[in-house]
Amino acid sequence: MPPDPSVVDGDDYSFVDDSSPAVLGLGPMRLTLPSEWTSVDETAWSNAAGTVIGPRIIASSDAARFAANFDIPGVYFAATAEAPLDVAARQAEFDLTGRCTKGGSNLYEDELYSGTAQTWTNCGTTNGTTSIVVATPRENATFVAIVIVTMLAARDEEAREEIWDSFVVEN
Repeated sequence: MPPDPSVVDGDDYSFVDDSSPAVLGLGPMRLTLPSEWTSVDETAWSNAAGTVIGPRIIASSDAARFAANFDIPGVYFAATAEAPLDVAARQAEFDLTGRCTKGGSNLYEDELYSGTAQTWTNCGTTNGTTSIVVATPRENATFVAIVIVTMLAARDEEAREEIWDSFVVEN
């Protein structure tokens, strides 16, 4: 299902701050995201066995579709103090092979975190681009944060920059 044209061709975003509740001693998590991404899911992050492992925020114009397909603009932001706390191992959990084409991988560093940033292209039916940051705190790697942003238009790239510049996990 292609996105509504307003999702791709809409006006520039305006940005708002959002936060999640604390889960298992992590959080609240905070980030800046487009106010137009009104569908927000703050259900805790669970592993494949259904065990809660940390806080999570999914925001998009359709959070459920974004979480299932990564083919519309949106963000998935989660953190866990559960093993593995290894960036490469967690990055492998978010392998989008079969839904996207694997692009470049780079080191990721900001004032608070360091890790990797993986780019995926041709995602879903919309041929979007998805960037995945997996990082640990620079001072003490007590948890792993995952920030996934899917982009279809130039304004989504601006949203990715705002999100990457603002994400914080309180610990």
